Amino acid sequence: MLKPKEVSQILDVSVKTLQRWDAKGILVAQRTGHNRRFYSQDQIDKFLQNNSERLEIVSLKGLTSRQQAIIKDLLTDFRKANQVTR
Repeated sequence: MLKPKEVSQILDVSVKTLQRWDAKGILVAQRTGHNRRFYSQDQIDKFLQNNSERLEIVSLKGLTSRQQAIIKDLLTDFRKANQVTR
């Protein structure tokens, strides 16, 4: 039984991201009798096997405001050109 904090460290995402994934059905947490989230190691292993590309997230931290704006503009253009919705 893994706590959300442990899983967040394994997947290198925040606990808040795990909560969002749970709500969206991406990585659904199991619940204890007191409604606390937990995950099995098998569940995390399967998630990693099936979602390795999803975890390659680009971070804008450490970039200047100008660099962030350029990347956001490029991403917006890409989405429009490829009819990608969020």
